Amino acid sequence: MELSDEDVAKLLAKDIDKHKSKAAYCVGATRGLFGGKRIGDKADRQRPSMKSVVPISEEPVAIAGPPGSVEPEEPGPEPACVVEFVAKNFAVSESIGTVKLRVKRKGDLTSEVKVQYESEDGIAKAGMDYHEVKGELVFLPQEDMKEIEVPIIDDSTWEEDEEFYVHLTSIVTVKGQVSGLGRASKARIVIIDDDCPGVLSFEKDVIEVQETSKDQVIQVLVNRKGGSSGSVSCKFQTEAASATQGADYVHTEGTLTFEEGVTSQEIAVTIISKGRVYGKEEFRLIMSEAQNGLSFDPERDGGPDQSIATIVILPDEVAKSRLDRVASLLRINRDRAALGASNWKEQAALGRTYGMVIRMS
Repeated sequence: MELSDEDVAKLLAKDIDKHKSKAAYCVGATRGLFGGKRIGDKADRQRPSMKSVVPISEEPVAIAGPPGSVEPEEPGPEPACVVEFVAKNFAVSESIGTVKLRVKRKGDLTSEVKVQYESEDGIAKAGMDYHEVKGELVFLPQEDMKEIEVPIIDDSTWEEDEEFYVHLTSIVTVKGQVSGLGRASKARIVIIDDDCPGVLSFEKDVIEVQETSKDQVIQVLVNRKGGSSGSVSCKFQTEAASATQGADYVHTEGTLTFEEGVTSQEIAVTIISKGRVYGKEEFRLIMSEAQNGLSFDPERDGGPDQSIATIVILPDEVAKSRLDRVASLLRINRDRAALGASNWKEQAALGRTYGMVIRMS
């Protein structure tokens, strides 16, 4: 029986359908897990229900304040009298002993008023820079001015300006009069250090040193003027110019310290001998980084930030004199030699002339 082309195509289609691919079997197994439903079918997909959307209330929501907060009260009556410092800021010298802070009362003065106060540290510390205070001021009827006394501690150590504070903390009227603290209820007190540590400068801006046949150590004098309170210090070091470190001088650096009351110090610098007979060389000695309130003379070389001394090394005069003497002797001998040679030539010429005369005769 001969099969038509259509019959052959049908048989092939049936055979292919019998041998499914692995993918087909995987899809079938997955459908079995889900009850034979087609995965991904739009009709079977779970859609979110509108019932799961939280409705937004259109009712206004009251915003509560922090726990314990209260609604602002209506402003009370104006105080009949006000107490405050005469100023918000005070400046006093460290050596003043005791600062007196004036507190004034204005308004109705008919009642007795009591005001509490206490100090507070700033950079200045109680027990180190001032004595802590805490107490009460009593304004009797018709009194309008009181003072708070604060002892200031003086020392010989230089310090930057420091401040502390005194507060008026509360006010009480004996007869129930309405009173209040003014805007200047806090005073700032600045302690100005009057211990002058002084100003440093070299005794000379230019120091000339004569070289010798041996290495020599020179002492460069530094003066402290305008005060000598406290222990102060600065850095120093040498710096090359036309002179060379290690060949003309020994490099030095360190810290120069002035104790309390000391007004002068010296810095040792070594000059190296190398037989210099002509010309001169120079280098610098520099002070910088002044500490504890110390400063440098702004009118001298280096200005306010540093102080500079230029050290000039002059030729060795002894060696130069010896060399000059040797050179002079060499010139004399050369002149004598030249003169001797000239005389010899003249004598030789005379001898030749005399010999000719004798032969002719």
